Amino acid sequence: FPLWDSNTFLGANNIGSNAFYYSLNPFFLPILLFPRDLIPQGIAVLMITKFVLAALTMRLYLKYMGVKENTARLFAFMFAFGGWTTYYLWFNHFMEVAVVFPLIFLGLEKIFKEKNPYLLIVSLGLMGLANYFFLVTVSFLGVLYAGFRYFQLIKTFKRNDHVKILGLGVLGFALGIMAGGMALFPGISVAMYSDRVTSATYLDTIK
Repeated sequence: FPLWDSNTFLGANNIGSNAFYYSLNPFFLPILLFPRDLIPQGIAVLMITKFVLAALTMRLYLKYMGVKENTARLFAFMFAFGGWTTYYLWFNHFMEVAVVFPLIFLGLEKIFKEKNPYLLIVSLGLMGLANYFFLVTVSFLGVLYAGFRYFQLIKTFKRNDHVKILGLGVLGFALGIMAGGMALFPGISVAMYSDRVTSATYLDTIK
């Protein structure tokens, strides 16, 4: 496993360059168990696995929200085989976003109903390791979802619940994002010296 990959031009930091999709992605690392000649077949097996996991995590979320079993299964299948996952068969390391996505919202629901932040922390950390681009997206979306659900459930809270829920939510997001930082920070260090953000950018060339 080279730390410096010389396959492209003068080479690149292998860990930083691949942190955003591959080197820390738990949905991709099982490919290391396959012989090199069977990597295409191994990727196909992982694709099938991600379809199944996406359906299962969405079903978990829907069941927790009180949806009937048959309806939960139907919508879980629709989610798993929806446009996102089928389109990204060609770019298969975006498929795991669909696996983790429902877990983040399930984690938020567990904070509201059980005062338990652990699933939110784990799911945000998992999203960061699998695809830190979408860690940013789901963090913003998660805050919007949390605000919406807070005002929906506000009448069910006890007097001391308001501060506790807010604190657990902030803690869950902070620790989850930090857990994904193992992939985020090496990727940022590479991106900051990329031609896209240095003097070789299109705008500077125009000037």
